[in-house]
Amino acid sequence: MNGGVNTYGYVSGKPLAYVDAMGLANSGPWPRPNPGPGNGSDYWGWDAHIGYGVGRTSFSCTDCSGKKHTYIYKKVCIGAGLGLGASGGDVFGTQGKNCKPENYAGWFAEGGLSAGPISFGVDVGFNEDGPPIPFTSHRLPGSASGVGEGGIGLGAGAMGKLTYCYYTLVGGQ
Repeated sequence: MNGGVNTYGYVSGKPLAYVDAMGLANSGPWPRPNPGPGNGSDYWGWDAHIGYGVGRTSFSCTDCSGKKHTYIYKKVCIGAGLGLGASGGDVFGTQGKNCKPENYAGWFAEGGLSAGPISFGVDVGFNEDGPPIPFTSHRLPGSASGVGEGGIGLGAGAMGKLTYCYYTLVGGQ
């Protein structure tokens, strides 16, 4: 192959998100738009929790001109969580003109399970417009931001969580 053939072309280059068991047509766990200008945002990340949690997430989106951007965030979480997990999936509300690093930063309410190769998770983003947090420049989560994540499919580890996580941009383009 010598790097010339995309071995994941049968699943649109996303082997963790799509399935093609019969070799006829790829399909994901739910209907999804075709990636292209203004469509196709996704994430990959890991986190570890014992009540308090930490993690790292890579988020990719395509802007209105068709340019793909990838941003990296660290996250700190509080809530009910135990274990270590890794997963990937789709991000909603960040396509096209909303493909900006600040639209993925801030508070997310997260719930998920990961057991061996199977993972499931849902995250909902919130604006930082709630009451001020004493002795910091941050605010608690307030109104919904319109950004969310959903992942069903391959994962790693064993974890259950129901937490609030704060995402801080650490790199990307």
